[in-house]
Amino acid sequence: MSTRTRRLAVALLVVLAACWGTYQWLASEFRQAKDRRDLHDLTRSLPWANETLLVPDAVRHETDAMAWANAGSFKVTFRKGPQVGGHGPMIEYAMHRKEEDGSEPVDVVSCGATKIVTCTDLGHGLRQVVTHDTDSSDPALALYQDAGSLLITVRGYDGPLDVSLLRDVLAHTHRPTDDELLSLLRPPGYQTDWR
Repeated sequence: MSTRTRRLAVALLVVLAACWGTYQWLASEFRQAKDRRDLHDLTRSLPWANETLLVPDAVRHETDAMAWANAGSFKVTFRKGPQVGGHGPMIEYAMHRKEEDGSEPVDVVSCGATKIVTCTDLGHGLRQVVTHDTDSSDPALALYQDAGSLLITVRGYDGPLDVSLLRDVLAHTHRPTDDELLSLLRPPGYQTDWR
């Protein structure tokens, strides 16, 4: 191979490597921009900044965890388990914005609905709420934590439950990274106007 041919081959390889590197960089930038856009789209209705959201530590170990965000609440649902003899219970951790007058949000079962729930004050702004099996409700156990302008709830159903499990979920939370928050909120196949 002549010197000229070698130089041409080397120049071609350098150009190809530069094009490949540029393509990889552009693809990475596009994915990051899409992720930022999706996260903004999925959380824009929330009344709080993403940095103030909390998720249970247990979601790091559960592959089925999902989250929803709307103007009044942020919810994370996952199956806690597996337990001996099958699946653990479904857990729903939620941050609810209280009504302007400080009352409980409308999407939370009120302790005033005595035919549906039984409430027990556990002190320090914490209530145990037992939902009965009725025509309009399924049995569940929940803890409600009064946190100023927020009501934080942890509700369990469809499996073995006790207050200590719910207290553990309530006590062990963390601020999610943007990547973790996006993986919880973005359902499979989710598409914005981006391709």
